[in-house]
Amino acid sequence: MVQADDLACESTIGTWWVPADDWWLQRADIAHHARPTPIVDEYLHQLLQQRAEARRREAR
Repeated sequence: MVQADDLACESTIGTWWVPADDWWLQRADIAHHARPTPIVDEYLHQLLQQRAEARRREAR
């Protein structure tokens, strides 16, 4: 990421820049970030179980 007054980044998809997060962080409403996330929690639980099972199979 670059500042708005920095040189642009040139890549294979063109010349572009992404502003630094500071501007967004000052204006972002993060009040809801402490709310429970049961769907994501369940997904992560299942993902971790799958990875643990795969490791157990590989260890055999």
